[in-house]
Amino acid sequence: MRIALVVLVAACSAEPAATHPVAPEPARAPVVANTAPAAAAIPGTTGTCEADPKVDGVDDNRRPVAIAGCPAPMDMSRGNGFSSDPYPTVTPGPLPAWDLAGTLAYACAYACAPAGAHAALLAWSIYEDPRPLRNDNVAYVVSMPNKWTVVVMWRHAFNKWWNIAGSFHDPRVPIQSFDHPPTAAEIEDVLRGNTWSFAASDAGFKLLAGNTIDASWPSAPPTHFPAP
Repeated sequence: MRIALVVLVAACSAEPAATHPVAPEPARAPVVANTAPAAAAIPGTTGTCEADPKVDGVDDNRRPVAIAGCPAPMDMSRGNGFSSDPYPTVTPGPLPAWDLAGTLAYACAYACAPAGAHAALLAWSIYEDPRPLRNDNVAYVVSMPNKWTVVVMWRHAFNKWWNIAGSFHDPRVPIQSFDHPPTAAEIEDVLRGNTWSFAASDAGFKLLAGNTIDASWPSAPPTHFPAP
């Protein structure tokens, strides 16, 4: 709480006090501390990295640590994304109906984060084209001692594991590290550099759902995803 210190100075005068009447000092507004709470994180959007997590439904060779290839994560195991099963219905909301603990585990692995590091969901989206082919997209920031890494991942919806970039020749850089907590503008630069958008694409993909988790950002995104 901020405390206002008021110093009262008494003026001495040889004249009688009645000769120079002093007007009363105007009342001052009290100093009130800013008690507005910070934006609360949505349950499921943050977590702690584990040393070698197992993800339900994922074979050993597709587990987060196996696929990350640390210290130089470059595995591009995309999977074909097709299935004879129908896609589940997508209901827009604050969070997707994913295994968020498993998603976080992949983000930690791609960031080459040690056990105990902290990961926070920044944004997510679901797109589908007329075939239909559905793609999921997600971005995390992983906080480690003296290192902060933004990880942008994607997958075809029928795959349970998460991937980075599109090919070895893809100009996108899905894993970017900082020696300081990245600003909102720096995070947004990473997303834009990975073609992140909540707009319809030229390839015929339509946005089904998506959200930006504002509580995970250091401040409000310069350009909110999606735009209001």
